[in-house]
Amino acid sequence: MSKTKGYFLVITLSAYICLLFAQASAAPETENNCIQCHEFIRGQMGKPVFQWYGSSHQIEGITCDQCHGGNPDIEIEDFPALSPDALRNLSKRAMYAEPSFVGAPSGQAQFELCATCHPEATETYTASIMGQAFLLKKGGPSCTQCHGAHRNVIPPVPKSCTSCHQDTTGYERLEAMNISEETVRELSRIRIQIAGEKVAGKGPLFQQHLESFEAGIVSWGMVLVLFLAAVGLHWLVERRHK
Repeated sequence: MSKTKGYFLVITLSAYICLLFAQASAAPETENNCIQCHEFIRGQMGKPVFQWYGSSHQIEGITCDQCHGGNPDIEIEDFPALSPDALRNLSKRAMYAEPSFVGAPSGQAQFELCATCHPEATETYTASIMGQAFLLKKGGPSCTQCHGAHRNVIPPVPKSCTSCHQDTTGYERLEAMNISEETVRELSRIRIQIAGEKVAGKGPLFQQHLESFEAGIVSWGMVLVLFLAAVGLHWLVERRHK
């Protein structure tokens, strides 16, 4: 065997071993009947499981029962072989018959649940204007409305804010989790500053508020300027050579 083939074989085996190790590391250590059952049911009841796969919660080993309660340890050998009555009985045993089962928590219960892992962020948000608006049922967003319940994300600001707010000017300069009355006043100052910069021509070349037609005119204008500059430069070069 040549050295080249030997090196190729070693590299291939090493890559294969690393792949097996990665798969073993990603696989759950124990079976969880919540995941198995909802994955088997599919549809709307199975959607949370497929959203959970690859999420930060899965990566950190946070499974369904740690947020929803219930009993994830009931052993089931073959889900497809279960009759509808047996499946309903399983649901009762795993969920509703368990004192720890909370289903989908809302209001203060949701904040308390999130605080078990995220105490500082939850405390900050609870004291904010939006957190209080949620608790008082005045339209504020919950934790899961912005971060997702199963496919957990850090929401992009201000894009994610457009579902509730039409004007998000200046939002990217604020701390979304800590909106207070002082923050609202600060937002007014930021918007006045941005408006002043636009009037003075210090803002970005293409303003976000430009309509597509206006942006098109600006673009064609720049093309025309560059074309005329190129023609002028060409004329100067030709004149020097004469």
